[in-house]
Amino acid sequence: MINPDQKIVDLFYQMTRIGDLPLLVEQYLTEIKISNPEASLKNEMVRFLLDLKLDFSITDPTQTYDEFFGQAYIHALKVESGREDPIDKIYSPGSISGWNFEVDYFTTAERQGISPDNILAAGALDYIYELGDNLGIFRVTDALVLMWAQGRLELSQARYNNRVVVNGIVEGDAASRLYRYYKLRDSRLTYEERAMIYKQVLNKGQANLLSRMNPNTDFTLLWEQLMSEVVDFIGKSEKHFSFDNMVSRSSLYQSTQNLQYNLTFNMVGKPLNDVHEMYAQLQECISILGHAEIVDQLSGGGIKNMWTVVDKVSRQELGFAPNISASRTAAVEGHKIFKWISGFDENSVDDQVFKNFVNSAEAYIIAKGQTTEQRSPLLMEGNGSNGVSAGIEDSDEFADWD
Repeated sequence: MINPDQKIVDLFYQMTRIGDLPLLVEQYLTEIKISNPEASLKNEMVRFLLDLKLDFSITDPTQTYDEFFGQAYIHALKVESGREDPIDKIYSPGSISGWNFEVDYFTTAERQGISPDNILAAGALDYIYELGDNLGIFRVTDALVLMWAQGRLELSQARYNNRVVVNGIVEGDAASRLYRYYKLRDSRLTYEERAMIYKQVLNKGQANLLSRMNPNTDFTLLWEQLMSEVVDFIGKSEKHFSFDNMVSRSSLYQSTQNLQYNLTFNMVGKPLNDVHEMYAQLQECISILGHAEIVDQLSGGGIKNMWTVVDKVSRQELGFAPNISASRTAAVEGHKIFKWISGFDENSVDDQVFKNFVNSAEAYIIAKGQTTEQRSPLLMEGNGSNGVSAGIEDSDEFADWD
């Protein structure tokens, strides 16, 4: 612990050493006709001269130590212009080093090379993965198109003069939306392409990657480490009956920073553009599944909404019973975690934002413990093109319907 009395003594000693040196620096600069010098330049000269431990109490020190004042001025100019290089000074005979061995810690996000946008894009990709492919919204929409094509889904047709035509495709009513979704299928990413993106960026699923395309295996380890740190933090907080600074956050912060680096450098290239298209497709699917006419036909019981449509079609057409609540929670709370990672700055952490992050992480952990991964064909181990072609999207029943 620092002794306050000693600190005062040290400060007094420093002031005694400085003495009239600032005035002597001013005098020297006036003598060499330097007008309006910056305060930082003068301070750097004072610091340089103090390090030499010269006796400035002698008569006319600016003349006696003219050489050293000159060196101090040149040094200060280099520092001000950013050209003071310790390596250069090693090879400059007779030069006196003013470097105090301080180094750059790259404390700002810009200096660290962190891209919040890349991290947010990865968060959007994870959201799409959870709802679109793990829960199966993409497959459910494909199943609806097939049911409609087979005549098992009766949808009314809008009157011709009330239809809205965009790029030759009718929009508006449920039937038109399904038809539009079908007609644009070739312009969207395939199952395989989406699966490769999930594997490449988030190491999720078991898709086969192209040559020289590597999965982001580090993400899995770093994400699990962050979740583990959250669990430890919650346990320690409950032990102390407090959610304040009594519990150290340092390891949790470090785990967050590790993910910042990982996602910045792995959510790059084509996936950064593909995620826009994938989210647009997800939104289109949600608008179809939530259409009033489709909800009325397919929702069972008293609750009528998009989620009951997803549940019924998944059970009857796709052969599995989804845990919709858990999947939705994993998608939403997971995205909040990515937002925390993207905006994290250890020097300016808001306590409420931190609490919200911990709550989201806790909800995410519970939700993921209740969901089953890899129920979609493209996410299953060993499925390359053969597994994908068996999916509804590429069904032979669509082959002649154009």
